[in-house]
Amino acid sequence: MVPLKECWMHSVRLQASLLALLLTTCTPTIPKPTSTLNSPGVEHPEAAGFRVVEHIDIQPPVLAKNFTLIDQNREIVSLDDFQHKVVMMTFLYTNCPEACPLVAANFVKTKKELSRRSDADDLIQILISTDPEHDTPHRLSTYTRGIGGDWHFLTGRFEEVEQVWKSYNIYREVQNRNQMVVVYHDYRTYLIDHEGMLRYEHVGVWYPNDILPHIEILLDEF
Repeated sequence: MVPLKECWMHSVRLQASLLALLLTTCTPTIPKPTSTLNSPGVEHPEAAGFRVVEHIDIQPPVLAKNFTLIDQNREIVSLDDFQHKVVMMTFLYTNCPEACPLVAANFVKTKKELSRRSDADDLIQILISTDPEHDTPHRLSTYTRGIGGDWHFLTGRFEEVEQVWKSYNIYREVQNRNQMVVVYHDYRTYLIDHEGMLRYEHVGVWYPNDILPHIEILLDEF
């Protein structure tokens, strides 16, 4: 004889199965939207974050457009100041909850990896803020000291920095998410040779081993 409790449980499971079948049969299928605006990464995958890597050998090389901004030490810095140097340049911001900290850490690691070379000081690292409304020189200085960066972290008036984004094809969008402002932006790192020419572009979040060979090619050209 089947126990009453087991018989009751069997009845409940049977009713649930019949209800599920009924809902599947009678409920119309709602088509999924073909796109969403929840994240700029949908249209711009390089803005989504991790490991969307493309290495571009810029041929023919293009003259890097000059700009003038202010760094974390409140010093005025122009790209043209670094003629006869190799420049490694990217775009991020200090309050970034996405991949920016990884990119910044990889800048530090890359510089450390090159310290074995006698010409390591010929590599100049430049970071340009994608959030100049909040990234003051003081904030950039605190960030730089905290991560151990040896670079120029640049900011300025919004209109000035915006022109640099446009010159270097940086997509940027501000969204409110979970009660905080998130600045979505492209992850692009440029390598500029000692003649001021754009030579390589790395799109996405790279690691030192991805970019070191290209840096060393440019250093060896001196």
